[in-house]
Amino acid sequence: ETPTETTDNVTQVSVTFHWNPNLRWADGTPVTAADSVFAYELAQQIDLGQAANSRLAMTERYEQIDEYTTRAVLRPDVTDPAYITSFWTPLPRHLLADLDAQQIGQSEFVRRPLGYGPYTIKSFEGGTLELVRNPFYWGEAAPFDTIVIAFRSEPGQLVDLVRGGGLDLAFIEQPMPALLDQLLARADQQELQLSTSPNTIWEHLDFNLDVPLLQDIRVRRAIAHAINRPALVEQLLGGRSNVLESWILPGQLGEPPLDQITRYAYNPDEARRLLDEAGLFDTDGDSWREYEGLPIVLSLVTTANSPLREAVASQIANDLAQVGLNIEVVPLPPGELYSTEGPLYQRTFQLALFGWIAGAHPRGWELWSCSGVPGEANNWTGNNFAGWCFFEANEAINTATTALDPNEQIAAYLRQQQLFTQEVPVLPLFQRIDALIARPGLSGWRLNPTAPFTWNIQEWRVTGE
Repeated sequence: ETPTETTDNVTQVSVTFHWNPNLRWADGTPVTAADSVFAYELAQQIDLGQAANSRLAMTERYEQIDEYTTRAVLRPDVTDPAYITSFWTPLPRHLLADLDAQQIGQSEFVRRPLGYGPYTIKSFEGGTLELVRNPFYWGEAAPFDTIVIAFRSEPGQLVDLVRGGGLDLAFIEQPMPALLDQLLARADQQELQLSTSPNTIWEHLDFNLDVPLLQDIRVRRAIAHAINRPALVEQLLGGRSNVLESWILPGQLGEPPLDQITRYAYNPDEARRLLDEAGLFDTDGDSWREYEGLPIVLSLVTTANSPLREAVASQIANDLAQVGLNIEVVPLPPGELYSTEGPLYQRTFQLALFGWIAGAHPRGWELWSCSGVPGEANNWTGNNFAGWCFFEANEAINTATTALDPNEQIAAYLRQQQLFTQEVPVLPLFQRIDALIARPGLSGWRLNPTAPFTWNIQEWRVTGE
């Protein structure tokens, strides 16, 4: 229930949440509205992460109405479409309320959390997590008495365990090309079952619009045309993902009709034409174009120790070399690249290759608004690293991320993406992929890119035994 009140020209949204009265913690204690309010109160005392902090920032108060009802009252003038997420996932108040908030991180609860789902944790030792049925689960009984989850850093070990029958199912995040080829071959030979899906992590190339050379839209468009994005998807992802034409992912609210945005097909001849038009020529015959009398060398920062990004960066450098642009790849430790003192937030980079994780709602204000450009004024908190501040696009993203009417949101997102793809401050590349492998005989499992791989475990069945 989402009432909206307007008094003295101030809009205030309140959202009422009704909790299932049949929920039980795995020790039999009822889950109540008080557990949800307890989680809210705890978040005010200790840092529960970015998502919790975002909810705190938009919440004026969160209160219990009755034993199974809570209400979130958002701050005046907050009309964030994420209002639907303004509830607080319950925490077991009966176990944690007597602990000092600062002690919870070292408590037994952290080592063996108590939940209210179909399974509960029995033990977690030596990289192996054992789950058993929650005897107090309110829904249909889960199909398996015990689930053992093994964590391995080497994907090849997971493949061998599935093939040998030691594991029923394994989740592999972003398999590298050689491993993906192996999985496809094993699946063809029916040694295992394989499912892949694009996930919510999308890779992109950012242009720093403070760099004079990159302020020329012809140069940005030329780079977009020069990068063979279809080859990246085919060679690095086995063709199992898609080239992204904009920043809103396929299937998300606001996904644009492709005939209504600017697209950048792989076309090195068009890239060369645009660079010529921008006055960037190779005058001395060394194959590198020049800018203000000097050979162009653009620095590309990305994360170190990421085989996928290293491969993408290498391919980008090779592609741009074909049109006369010299790219120097600079891998940095993630802690350095993403630090508020690092090249992204300080905006000292030229080109940057990294990824964003898409949420259930596109949002985008932090990424594309003028206020999202990190600087002293916003205490280096924005994520608009390109520094793209375009008046009409700024108005559109503000509307898209504050309007409560989905049709108004969709119209604003379309206009923003028309301007975004026209101006190309950032070149979206592709979505990463996940792989789920299972031994023959396990059925019912389905890979869902927006949920944990166990999301439909109640539908899993073992056959052939």
